[in-house]
Amino acid sequence: MSFTNLLFLTAFLPLSVLGYRALKTDKSRSILLVVLSWLFYAWAGLQGLVLLLIETCWIWFAGRALEDESDANRKPLFWTAAGGLLVILGLYKYLDPILTGLGLRPLGLPFPLGISFYTFTALSYLADVYTRRCTAQTDFLKLALYLSFFPKMAQGPIVQYHEMEPELSTRTVTFQDIGSGSLKFTRGLAKKVILADGLGKVFAALQANTTWAGVWVLSLAYAFQLYFDFSGYSDMAIGMGRWFGFHIPENFDHPYRSVSVRDFWRRWHIALSSWFRDYVYIPLGGSREGTKALIRNLLIVWLLTGIWHGANLTYVVWGLYYGLLIIAERFWFQPYLEKLPRWGRVILIFLIADIGWVFFAAPDLVTAFARLGQMFGIGISGLADDQTLFWLRTNAILFLLAFAFSGSLFQRLQDRILRRWKMPAVLSMAVFWSLILLSVWQPWWPALPGPSCILHSRKGKSMKTKKWSRQDRLGNILFLVILGGGLLALILNLVLPDKADSDTENRPLAQISDIQAQGLWTGETGREVSDWYADQFPLRNTLLHLNYCVQRLEGVSEIDDVYIGSHMLLQQAPAYDAAVSDQNLQAIRDFQAKTGIPVNVQIVPTSIAVNADRLPINATTADEAAAIADIQSKSQDLGFINSLDTLASHKDEDLYYATDHHWKSRGAWYAWTDLAAAKGWSADEAAFDILKAADGFQGTLSAKTGDPFLSDTVEIWVPKNGPEYVMTKDGVKTRTMYDESALDRRDKYQVFTGPNTGEFTLEMDNDSPVRLLLFKDSYANAMLQFLIPQCRSITVVDPRYYDGNLDRLMETGVFTDVLFLYNYSSWVQDHSLKGVLDAKSGEPAANETENS
Repeated sequence: MSFTNLLFLTAFLPLSVLGYRALKTDKSRSILLVVLSWLFYAWAGLQGLVLLLIETCWIWFAGRALEDESDANRKPLFWTAAGGLLVILGLYKYLDPILTGLGLRPLGLPFPLGISFYTFTALSYLADVYTRRCTAQTDFLKLALYLSFFPKMAQGPIVQYHEMEPELSTRTVTFQDIGSGSLKFTRGLAKKVILADGLGKVFAALQANTTWAGVWVLSLAYAFQLYFDFSGYSDMAIGMGRWFGFHIPENFDHPYRSVSVRDFWRRWHIALSSWFRDYVYIPLGGSREGTKALIRNLLIVWLLTGIWHGANLTYVVWGLYYGLLIIAERFWFQPYLEKLPRWGRVILIFLIADIGWVFFAAPDLVTAFARLGQMFGIGISGLADDQTLFWLRTNAILFLLAFAFSGSLFQRLQDRILRRWKMPAVLSMAVFWSLILLSVWQPWWPALPGPSCILHSRKGKSMKTKKWSRQDRLGNILFLVILGGGLLALILNLVLPDKADSDTENRPLAQISDIQAQGLWTGETGREVSDWYADQFPLRNTLLHLNYCVQRLEGVSEIDDVYIGSHMLLQQAPAYDAAVSDQNLQAIRDFQAKTGIPVNVQIVPTSIAVNADRLPINATTADEAAAIADIQSKSQDLGFINSLDTLASHKDEDLYYATDHHWKSRGAWYAWTDLAAAKGWSADEAAFDILKAADGFQGTLSAKTGDPFLSDTVEIWVPKNGPEYVMTKDGVKTRTMYDESALDRRDKYQVFTGPNTGEFTLEMDNDSPVRLLLFKDSYANAMLQFLIPQCRSITVVDPRYYDGNLDRLMETGVFTDVLFLYNYSSWVQDHSLKGVLDAKSGEPAANETENS
């Protein structure tokens, strides 16, 4: 259960705080926290909880044994206990990657949530008891709470036992704790969801970029993403800890403002640095035993630091990189570094850190060194390209925010506002942070727990507090504002009936199935419940639209592979896969040879190919014109029809929907004129009545982006002179191909033939000799209205959903023509057509995909 999970934010967390405050004694509160922490951990699977319980029992018995053992036997006992923890960590975290690297079959062991963090937490306890820094904990409940306290369980910070021991017994929560914890939690959530997730999209988009600017933008995006992701989670953990009376130490202190490498590691992941200093570096002798021993100790510490992060060699190199840097700084370039102005040192250390993250982010050493070379101009494909400029331009605000939030600029600005404008500033900042909390819903809507007005001391009396600062007032107001929304949302989510489908997102919503033991063991049940809770969340649609508006204010021009174009949403087309295309063409060629029926292939370009002038500046997409030309060159024997030029010449007539990936009836008409010319059929626009079926159509692209503003009009073209016809679909006969019920649904494009199905037929009352067999995707649905007057019958097969037998279909129908009508996107990535055409006699079609 992630901290950004909607179920966690609006159910688990507020109910946990309310339950905690309702109890009066420290013991009952500790019991509740342990149960909640185990529930939190079990949400990812009971198998992980079993391992956690084993380690808890292990260190409890080992700690008591160390306490009672004589000095002569303490050392072997400590190493036996610590070795057992390290063996478990190695088994689950490192064994499978090592086996894979050796070319052996991995065991496929599940990776327990937070095992690296809670193993080091357990080792801290054993080491503190062994060195007599603390006495062994005789209360199993307190030790279990130390090891499994849920705010720090998944991603730290790693709190050393002696730091947390006093508050395991006695805790108090002040209004200052609530206020500071609320602000800390909110900032952390904003860091994670707005900054880290946004920068993560830039990093993912530029993975394959090899230009000089592209690799630098890639590295900067990752450097800031990693910082805001990790520090965001740490801030959330620290904030939650204060709500429960625990004062978890800070884990990040503006590391990108560091003036030396050693200063960087006093500011970055402070808990891990402190752990290795206290439990590895100092016990090895630290700097007390001479230069050689110091160098050895530093290399050991940094080698282990790299290994702790993962089994990949890139982590080992990253650890040694910092070990060598710290040694070099200590013995060589520290005097030179101090001669630089402060701003020069900050820039230099940031660049050193950025280079280090290249190893951290790369999947292997080859990729890491290739990217390092490209950052310095070696092996680049150019200075910059449109892809780099697009992501840099559209995320410029995000990068500026990243620079500002990585320092203390925002905090200083907030403090100055609060000092100058006092209570009005408190209320204004409360509104600001409330809006931030709403905006981070992607697709989670955060709600913070527990009203400070119900807090009590252990004796049940109102808490005595010192004079409130404006920061305290801001935090408590924010806390109360969010509490109401969170608990109200929880109640509504449980009271309101579940919905089967989302009109806004145009998809079925998650439902809860029967709970199975296997699902509880693996965590599948927890994921299913979380998905259900998020899907059924009240105001989900409103928050989707709000999220879209926030991203547009940030300058984002691409959401979920959809470009925000000029008055139009444009879905990115897939790259041309010549292998898939060639397989489809060969399957059609074999089918034609087998049946002897004339064949035509018509590949329709996507909206983005026809409306490229509406794309955002520097937006990149597949070269559909070249791809379709290649397909045409390979299919002259299949009666190929290329409609790209025709559609492009009429693009000003809005041939495609602005909110959907399909074309309008007008677009289908112009493609039809090309088909009619190839077949010798008539194409007279005056022969049709053009009727407006519906306004306000918001299609699949609106659903993907959350755009609430654009909408379309749906038109249908009805032949003025008939013919009459009957459509047979799923055994039901109707006298029209239009499904009027679709006009009351979100996906109004389904007015053409209704929901997708594998096969249906149209029988016309005319004298046409043409009996057409049509293989198609959903684009063809809008062209059927033009085919009807030309055909005596049309049998429509959608290979994506077809589960019949093609040989039997061919035996029952006498077809004179075969048409394969596909949109470019479907053609180059859908294997189902080949599966249908290759199905052997007597066997159903072997569909490989089902794309909607």
